[in-house]
Amino acid sequence: MTHFMIPQHFKGAASELTAALHYINKGWQVYFPVCQQGQVDFVTQSPEGLVRVQVKSATWNKSHPNASNAYLQCRTSQVHKEHGIPQHHCYDLLVIVGEGEIWEIPSSLIDSTNLSLKVISGKPTRWDAFRVTV
Repeated sequence: MTHFMIPQHFKGAASELTAALHYINKGWQVYFPVCQQGQVDFVTQSPEGLVRVQVKSATWNKSHPNASNAYLQCRTSQVHKEHGIPQHHCYDLLVIVGEGEIWEIPSSLIDSTNLSLKVISGKPTRWDAFRVTV
């Protein structure tokens, strides 16, 4: 039986590997779950301890690139499908990958299902402080 990956899952898998490589380059250990559909994408061991990481891919809103108000966004889930609890309670760190950049946002700050990361006009966003150098 042959299984094919859904095209949008390619982008998700690439984002997960990009995020994992970011932590490996910092000298941290990275552990992936055995199950493909786990509560987190991976766990990394920082100097402070274990961190449960959820990775998301950022995308431009539909009006990009023609609109001056276009923005790079990340959609998050409010409720964990299986457990009925807020999704951000299942992980410690939301790592967003997009446009060659990475954002590391503590789960305790996630209060929306749509995060606007970058506006094409250059206007600052709430999440600028969480952008890291890759």
